[in-house]
Amino acid sequence: MAPTSYSMSRKESVDGKISCPKPCAKKACGDNFAPLVVAMVGLPARGKTVLSHKLNRYLNWNGLNSKVFSISFYRRKHIELYDSHEIFRTDNEEAYEIIQQSAKEAMEDALDFLKSEGNIAILDGTHATPQMRQKTLDYFGKQFNLKVLFLECICDDEVLLDKNIKEILQFSKDYRHMTKEKALDDYHHKIEHFMEQYETINPKEESKYTYIKVFNGGENVTVHRLNGPYQSMILSFVSSHRPGPKTLYFSRHGESEYNVVGRIGGDTDLSPRGRMYASTLARYINDAAIPELHVWTSEKRRTKQTA
Repeated sequence: MAPTSYSMSRKESVDGKISCPKPCAKKACGDNFAPLVVAMVGLPARGKTVLSHKLNRYLNWNGLNSKVFSISFYRRKHIELYDSHEIFRTDNEEAYEIIQQSAKEAMEDALDFLKSEGNIAILDGTHATPQMRQKTLDYFGKQFNLKVLFLECICDDEVLLDKNIKEILQFSKDYRHMTKEKALDDYHHKIEHFMEQYETINPKEESKYTYIKVFNGGENVTVHRLNGPYQSMILSFVSSHRPGPKTLYFSRHGESEYNVVGRIGGDTDLSPRGRMYASTLARYINDAAIPELHVWTSEKRRTKQTA
């Protein structure tokens, strides 16, 4: 069965606020299905961009109209060739203005998306300070009556951090013209600049915010004030998300008794040849010694006997 689509026409009131996308007698229903802004939070190399795009694919696969708005993408429009980490210095006023303008453009495009047919807009940026987060909340929440969910990625696992940094340096447009050594040094300086200003979401001072904190790529998840089906879907994905590549092995079940006589369907046992296949498959998988192996099967007898 194909995923259910939640896309609905959008209405905008005379005061500029976006109204319930689904006409309903109950206000709670309208609130639940109102467009949502997901604002990523965290230092560089914490997995924000990877999580943003994986979450976006998951939401679209489930029938929602979701889109990622990367502040770095808008920054590259203003600074076509990235030169060095100096643009992220807290005392670099000219670069600060450019980055603020880039964030503004990303938010404006996200708003236009939600005003049309968008369900969820994901802002991929650091939102590193309480002031930045308040500015984002004021823009979407107070001006346009939109819900904002902050999704913070926190990582102190040095192995995971090192892996994230290597992937960024391999694929980021900012570092294509640099040597590996120069890029690595530059990126570490970039992180240091953000650490000078970064403050994690404070549960006391930012207690009215809706947020999810993800620690070390999903090792632990903290949730605060979540409400509605969109936010529940996001929590479900984030809770099961694990960064890094994974290997999937697929196998058909062994030959069944119905296969022998050319019949389709049913729920029969394996044939003698099917049991031989199951034994051979088991030896192959066991010899491979795959760590943390999980086996999934259907409820049919032939598949469970194969497994």
